[in-house]
Amino acid sequence: MKQRIVRTRARALFTILAVAALGLLQSSSAWAYAEGYDTWGSFCVKDVCLPGGEFGYVVRGSGNNVTTIEGFGVAPRVCNWHMDFAFYDGNNRRVANYTQATVYNCTSRPTRRVNVNRRMPNGRTCGRLYINNVHKATVCHAINP
Repeated sequence: MKQRIVRTRARALFTILAVAALGLLQSSSAWAYAEGYDTWGSFCVKDVCLPGGEFGYVVRGSGNNVTTIEGFGVAPRVCNWHMDFAFYDGNNRRVANYTQATVYNCTSRPTRRVNVNRRMPNGRTCGRLYINNVHKATVCHAINP
């Protein structure tokens, strides 16, 4: 009789632990944020060299769901610029592209933000900055759950 009670309690405890573990292991997407930078050009003063400009690319979302992408540059003067954002699947095939027309003015902080609100396959996304139709910088991020 005593063994039966112990086995019943052990089964009950095992069941509770198994259910709790499944609850912890259950896949739930958390808010995701990725930010990266690339530099281009340089200038030197005596022995100290600094980048000519910096490009940043930010991806926001949850799991494979991408909500917004944003590119921004920082430089003394950026003229005739545009940014391209592309998404690639695990086989490196382009699955989405967000291109921008060239902005024909000068600024020190070129910025572009796109509301994507789309589920993307596992793979990567890259943001690229062009100045006078010349590629200057690229930043890429992995996309996976």
